[in-house]
This record gives sequence, structure tokens and C-alpha cells, in this order.
Amino acid sequence: MKLALHPNEARMITVQSYLDEFGDGLAPGRLPQARCPICHRPLLLIAARSARIRPRFSHDTHKRARCPLVRNGDSPEEITVAAQPDSLLAERNLNRFLGKWQWHLDLMRHAHCVPSLTIHRFISLIDVATHRNLWAYPDLREECVPFVLLSYAGFMRGERGYRTGGSWVRFWFDASVRDVSDLHVPRPHPPLFFRTHYARPRATPLPAQHHLFHIEEVSLAPGFLDRPVPQVSVTDMEAFWARLARRRS
Repeated sequence: MKLALHPNEARMITVQSYLDEFGDGLAPGRLPQARCPICHRPLLLIAARSARIRPRFSHDTHKRARCPLVRNGDSPEEITVAAQPDSLLAERNLNRFLGKWQWHLDLMRHAHCVPSLTIHRFISLIDVATHRNLWAYPDLREECVPFVLLSYAGFMRGERGYRTGGSWVRFWFDASVRDVSDLHVPRPHPPLFFRTHYARPRATPLPAQHHLFHIEEVSLAPGFLDRPVPQVSVTDMEAFWARLARRRS
């Protein structure tokens, strides 16, 4: 991989930046290790002195890890919601979300997320959140919701790829977020959120971890709810309100 977490600081670092900072200061094998941006495990630096192979960060291939950036690893567990079912609280939180649904849809369709997200997939993710008890979380911060929904979505068709047919994308929080509560507690450094890109597989409907070819950080900036009302097509408006009417009937 080309990007990693700095060995000592809460910021991303490129291979070249790592070499500029540490490459000439310590003997090989004694360099402080960069960390995986998602699972936070230490990474190896591959081909640092090679003239033929481009240097890169890599997990230790001899150790199996629950990380989407490990070629033959396991995917992380889904984000949990440590909250007791509470129908009244869930209804209040959901209604607050529905009052700003255009803003949430607009953010999730941003160029850094999923521009091709359909209104029907958006609606289905609201239902997934209901099934997983998200709306019953006390003091649920509305600005966190679209990112949680994206992390629930699994593989979605993306717009970037080097093979005919484009690619798939998937979203992940870093290892500091295992429950929704981790997004709501005071912490010295904000959580990280990533979009991973996968090549279109030839033999299976969905990609696997070895199809990964790109990762990028997505900003969790909360200011999107203060923007003017986003433009939503009449077709999407009709589909959304029709689905909401069926839900309430």
C-alpha cells in the first residue's frame, strides 16, 4: 500500500514521506514501523532500497489479520450498537434524520463517497440502520449517521477502475471504531474513515480482498448539515416519500 499511519502521530504518511523522515536516520530493521490505517497493526516496508521495485507498505504475510487491507485476511466485524431497544427514542432519532434526509443523501453521493448511490439503496440503508438498532442510540449525533450507513452498505458499484466495467467500493472505519459509541466519546484524535476500491472480478459477483487496488481517506467533517437545501430530483423525491408512506401505513 502507498499510504499508512505515521509511526508516532495520528496522520497519514506516504512511502516517500516515511523514507524522507526515517530512511536515512536508522539502520534497516530498526526503523519505527508505520501502521495500517484501518487495523493499526505495524507494517513492513518492502523494497525500500530497490532500484527496480517501487517501495510500499505491507502487512506481514505470515500473520492472518482481521483487516480489509490484508490480501488473504478476514474482514472486520460490523459496527455494533450498544443500546437497548427503545421504540420511542428510535422514532425521535429517525424522524430527526428524515427531516434532513436530502442533506444525508447529498453527502453520501459526494464525489468522495458514492456518486452513483441510488435512492432505493439509500432507503434500504435506512432500513438496515433500523434493523441494527442505530436509531435507539442515546444522543445519536446526526452528522455521524451517513458515515455509519456507508459502513453498513457493503460493496457498492464505484466510478473508478482500470478494468472494463469499473470498480466496486466499500467503506470502513479504522480500528478505533468498533461500536457507534466510539463516535460519540471524547478522544484525543478523531476517528478515520476510508473508501477502498476493488477491481471488477471476472469469476465472482462481488470482489474479494485480493481485488483491492486503492484506498483513500474520507473526511468526517460535520458541516454538511448547515449547507443550503441540496437539489434532489423529482423522481428521487417521489420514491422516497412513497417508501416513507408505505412504512407508516
